[in-house]
Amino acid sequence: MISYGGHLYSVPHKYIGKRVEIRVYENGRMDILYQHKLVTQHQVSKHTSGATIVREHMPIAHQRDAEKTKEFFVAWGHEIGAAAQQMTLKQYDFTRNTRSRHIGKRCIALQKCCNKVGAAVFERACAYALEKQQYHPTYVDMVARARPWEFLAETKPGFKHDNIRGPEYYGGSSHRKINKINMTPILIWG
Repeated sequence: MISYGGHLYSVPHKYIGKRVEIRVYENGRMDILYQHKLVTQHQVSKHTSGATIVREHMPIAHQRDAEKTKEFFVAWGHEIGAAAQQMTLKQYDFTRNTRSRHIGKRCIALQKCCNKVGAAVFERACAYALEKQQYHPTYVDMVARARPWEFLAETKPGFKHDNIRGPEYYGGSSHRKINKINMTPILIWG
């Protein structure tokens, strides 16, 4: 970036640290030259403390980062499922900046988790994390690896037996309630 009139203008990244020449014309056109060769042109801005950035001037990695906005990640979450989309939206609850690099890294961590465990497991992990009101990508990754919904399904008896009492056994009207206030501890010697 170079500064002119309190405004910043982009220059191709390969010219970082090099001395360039600026020529401004009456029609508001700005030419930026390196070793007397035209590098780029801009229209002079009337705004101060702003920036005019040409995407192609950025390194490839920065161009990819610039594409990763809230809209990009929410659309990705939508492709996975409703819970993944909601989890992505929860990441942006922490900022108003739709291009936040910090939040982008959190969303990239969610994407890596999804790639590692698969879309179906990731969607289920997001639903579980949302239910527990835990929104950090590390928590989602932990849940995706642990798969607690499988454990919960295994521990519930799927059959009826006389020795297994269910909630209906304890909730009936014939069940005698104990008044805990009048209970006295008893010591039994054996």
